[in-house]
Amino acid sequence: MKSIKNILLVSVFGGLAYTGFSQTCANNKKLCGKEELGEYFDYRGQSSFGRLAPGDTSRVKVVLYSKNDVRIMVCSDPTLGEVQFRILKTIREYNRVVDRIEKTTVDEPIYKTDKEGNPIPVLDDWGEPKKDDVGQVQYEIVDYKQVTKVDTVWKTDRKIREDVLFDSRKGKKVYEEEIKKTESVLIEVVAPPSTDPQMKTYEGCVAVMVGRMFHYADYKKFGK
Repeated sequence: MKSIKNILLVSVFGGLAYTGFSQTCANNKKLCGKEELGEYFDYRGQSSFGRLAPGDTSRVKVVLYSKNDVRIMVCSDPTLGEVQFRILKTIREYNRVVDRIEKTTVDEPIYKTDKEGNPIPVLDDWGEPKKDDVGQVQYEIVDYKQVTKVDTVWKTDRKIREDVLFDSRKGKKVYEEEIKKTESVLIEVVAPPSTDPQMKTYEGCVAVMVGRMFHYADYKKFGK
């Protein structure tokens, strides 16, 4: 058994698909056996209970905090069949991409140059180069030519993807891990579809059990 430290989990209902969870199965913890629940894990106030019909999918959002042990499982009415679940982490990606290319045509001056090819400045009454309002030297212009300028306009492309941290279909039915970094995850529960006509109106109880383990037995004690 891992060393025991404090854990805090906050579980709230996330976006629900199809029928979703209700409160009709609240506190129905008998769906899970003692071996599944494990020792020293506290499931009070962190778990979700509800009813699902065959083929339904529901999601629950959970925030896991660092330096804590967590144990997550899904238990259900056997009549529903083998209910599967995944733990998903939402990743937001921001990439700089081209929005559009803008082309503009402007008149560009052609300056008079000396023998060495340097532009010749316009001189004032004292023989000094004239300057414009912003302090730039003015040069003698002999003509203008049209020039097309291309400007690239950028934008931020935002994408959201979901990484699978755990999938019960791969064999393991219980997720147990020491959380090293605080993160928000989604628990997605899927009830298997059924072709039995008698199951069309059936709804079975499903429990999403989120357990926490305190790492310090005396975490509630105050220091002097």
